[in-house]
Amino acid sequence: MADPKAENALREALSTIEDLEARWSAARDYLKIDEHRTRHAALTLEAANPDLWNDQDHAREVTTELGRLNNDLDSFDELRGALDDCLVLVEFSREALSAGDADWTLLDELLATVTSLESKIAALETRSLFSGPYDENDAIVELHAGAGGTDAQDWTEMLLRMYSRWAERRGFGVEIDEATEGQEAGLLSATFIVKGRFAYGWLSAERGVHRLVRISPFDSQARRQTSFASLEVTPLLDDNSAEAHASLGLILGIFDFEWAAAERQYQRAIELSPNSPVPHQRYGELLVNTGRFDAGVAEGRRAVELDPLSQVANLALGIQLNSARRYGEAIAQLQQTLTLGRNFADTSYILFEACANNGMYPEAVEAYARQKQLDGLPATEVIAFKDAFARESWSGFLQFRIRSLEALALPDSDELASFCARAGDLDRAFTWLEKSYAGRSARLTHLKVDARYDNLRADPRFADLLRRVGLAG
Repeated sequence: MADPKAENALREALSTIEDLEARWSAARDYLKIDEHRTRHAALTLEAANPDLWNDQDHAREVTTELGRLNNDLDSFDELRGALDDCLVLVEFSREALSAGDADWTLLDELLATVTSLESKIAALETRSLFSGPYDENDAIVELHAGAGGTDAQDWTEMLLRMYSRWAERRGFGVEIDEATEGQEAGLLSATFIVKGRFAYGWLSAERGVHRLVRISPFDSQARRQTSFASLEVTPLLDDNSAEAHASLGLILGIFDFEWAAAERQYQRAIELSPNSPVPHQRYGELLVNTGRFDAGVAEGRRAVELDPLSQVANLALGIQLNSARRYGEAIAQLQQTLTLGRNFADTSYILFEACANNGMYPEAVEAYARQKQLDGLPATEVIAFKDAFARESWSGFLQFRIRSLEALALPDSDELASFCARAGDLDRAFTWLEKSYAGRSARLTHLKVDARYDNLRADPRFADLLRRVGLAG
């Protein structure tokens, strides 16, 4: 006699298997399994070459990639095998039902296998979301206590425990790099490394400010307290990757002012990845900042060719042209960059500088107004400095902005230095430049070629500052 419950269970299982078959087939396309098989075959041949280990860095890259492809392809093929097993169990269950004897041992095995397959294919689909260039990397995570005093420090320590336990449950390794204790409880900051494939892909979504609202255990009156902690996450890069060399070059140039060492890093990055726009862009910036204009602009143009829709690459080329004093080209390039996204405030600010350097003061003030509006400056203040320009021309605009900027609680030392230099107030310009130097401002990397500081070049203090940032001579 037929068992309706068994028949229903078999129908549901078969329907689920058909859905899983479709999802598995779709995964074959979006995970590029056929391309991976071709790559796997090529790497297998390369790994068999006895000369491979003559270049140990390259050999490690080959074997690491081959190991990952082995795991991916084996996992994918195991799913195919499990689906086939399910279909066999379906046939056996059908035969048992046709004979009028429901075999619940078979059905239970089938249902358990289908449930397991569902979770594995869901995990495969989740993996398809990790398509970023660094998503497979280990992750460096930094936590910093924000507003909220002791409660915020306690919240920071809670977050460290939460992420550590989450990582361990997923099979990731966790290495605490540093942890600075708070004054009463908790942590002021912590840095830890999460090691495992796709660690950065998972954790990159956690970047930002995390808030906790609770009755404070540190408040004698048991009041509600809102606490904040920020989380930053960056991928851990291979020491010999183009990205690692480009990043090291940036640090050596901007923060250490070691220009020759930075140049070697950029050249190595380009050698490793000639079609990556970032090394070309950063190398172009270094060349221009050290006075090699034509070569620098050529590198900037190469970066734009490689990624023509990148606002960053297009803006960098505009900055390079402005620093090279090719103002007409710079203005055209910056206007082109604005077509890629008018809400990129930095583009409007560099357009302001290029127009000012070219003596186009009305256009400069308009670009500056647009940048300040994007930065959230109240409309009344924007109207005020535009009125100052209308009344007293360029010099009136500069003096008005100097007064406004100096009245801020945290004035922008770079902007003030440039405005004071343009206005001919040398002593105040050097005062603000020294503050920029103390803060290791990245804008000092343009000092040698920046037209904003032309009024300062004859002063011995300027030569001394150029020497300290490694740009003398």
